[in-house]
Amino acid sequence: MFIGLVLVLSSCEKDTSVKTITNLNVLWTPEVSDGSTGITNQGSASIVYQDNIFYAGVENGKQAYYMVDGESGEVLWKWNDFIGEQTAMNPVKVYQYQHYLILQKSYTTYCIDLSDGTTAWKKQNSKHLGYVT
Repeated sequence: MFIGLVLVLSSCEKDTSVKTITNLNVLWTPEVSDGSTGITNQGSASIVYQDNIFYAGVENGKQAYYMVDGESGEVLWKWNDFIGEQTAMNPVKVYQYQHYLILQKSYTTYCIDLSDGTTAWKKQNSKHLGYVT
């Protein structure tokens, strides 16, 4: 068995076509935070939609979600249509279907139209059952 392993390993060749990239040019940096809290770009809801990037930021100490142009970094729209007072929402569940994004945490669920940033619908379950059905 040892001899078989040695023969197999000795017949392997190193792939030298793979190269390591060490220097990448930064095209833009996002400006979707005022630095007032530590929840900038939580990453839990960061998605790419039609070459644009959707993610969380902060404005005046309150969370908002932004769609930014993937090439220029320009903010295309901002969404903060929360039910009640909302300072941070790190969604437990994130679903995407076509141009709709559903953010769900605890007993609150939001559906955002990714094409224009409008709220398609939002719901707060009074029985505190938190899953989308």
